[in-house]
Amino acid sequence: MAMKEFDADISGSIDIRTSSIPGQFIVPELLAGFHEKYPHVIFNVEVSDSDKVWSDIMDNLGEIGFTGYFENNSLKCELISRDKLVLITPVNEKFEKLMAVSSMVSINDVAGEKFIWREEGSATRKTFENWFKGHDGRELDTVAVINSIEGVKACVSQGMGVSVMSLSAVKNEIDNPTGAFLVFQFEDVELEREFYMVYNKNTTLSPAASRFRDYVESRYMDK
Repeated sequence: MAMKEFDADISGSIDIRTSSIPGQFIVPELLAGFHEKYPHVIFNVEVSDSDKVWSDIMDNLGEIGFTGYFENNSLKCELISRDKLVLITPVNEKFEKLMAVSSMVSINDVAGEKFIWREEGSATRKTFENWFKGHDGRELDTVAVINSIEGVKACVSQGMGVSVMSLSAVKNEIDNPTGAFLVFQFEDVELEREFYMVYNKNTTLSPAASRFRDYVESRYMDK
């Protein structure tokens, strides 16, 4: 649907709930673009995990949400973006040897590794754990759970274990290598994350939130 032309004098506030990856790499650009058109709208943004985003929007604790998975039909859920999942590893002898051959890893290469994760509500974690269990039949060995993307990266760089992240979360390190960790893609399967905009279909959005929803649709869904 094309973006409608609206009066730029619209005001009010919009409560937004977002999981970590869209909160860091998608939502800021949307807020900035919308602010240029509607400078009198105030944003209240809470960053958590996909599970909490889903429950908050269902409970009307936020009007618009951005989440990493589609759970059920209880919310209006619109796909806005996709991203690959990659493995990040310490710079150690094992992974340096693998990288010297290929930037691809197999499930056998990571089966015995200790994993560093974000919280259980993380959609990245759910996606990979479900895929791994379906192919290997075992649970992953978790050594740490950290509610921070940068915290996970730091622990990997210190040699505590490996992790799985959205490609966008490590794009800066790929473009400007620091040598803190290595980045691999999976050869067994191309794992993807999907990102959604969600809102409660049984609740009438405020004028500002309705305008913002239309703006997001015009940015991502009319292409």
